[in-house]
Amino acid sequence: MEKHSIKRKRTPWERSQNRWGWIFVLPTIAGLMILNIIPMFMSLYQTFFKTGDFGRENIFIGGKNYETLLHDSEVWQAVLNTFKYTVVEVPLSIALALVFAVLLNRKMRGRGVYRAVFSCRWWWRPPRWPWCSAGCIIRSSV
Repeated sequence: MEKHSIKRKRTPWERSQNRWGWIFVLPTIAGLMILNIIPMFMSLYQTFFKTGDFGRENIFIGGKNYETLLHDSEVWQAVLNTFKYTVVEVPLSIALALVFAVLLNRKMRGRGVYRAVFSCRWWWRPPRWPWCSAGCIIRSSV
């Protein structure tokens, strides 16, 4: 048995809802295109050129940059470090966070104090001391 779907005509209210949906979504799509997708493809395009001064006199060299990249030992060391971090650090930090979450959710005396001390690093920022370099730069420029 075949099912034939008959398209029904949309009501004016449904067309209006569809139009308003697109009106609200289009700024986000435009922002993604302008701020993320277009720069990503422009960066990929520029990897095929040897860049001159401030983007002038770009010379097309094809995959030479990628060939240089594949033969660089520092790049492979960085890839190895990233792989180690991903395989070791991420699962350990998730497991440790889960253990702390379970411990801090138990009923015990002073649970609020323990939670406050543990979460202190997210809401408390140390003061900017006058002898730190950033404070000195800011103060001397004013």
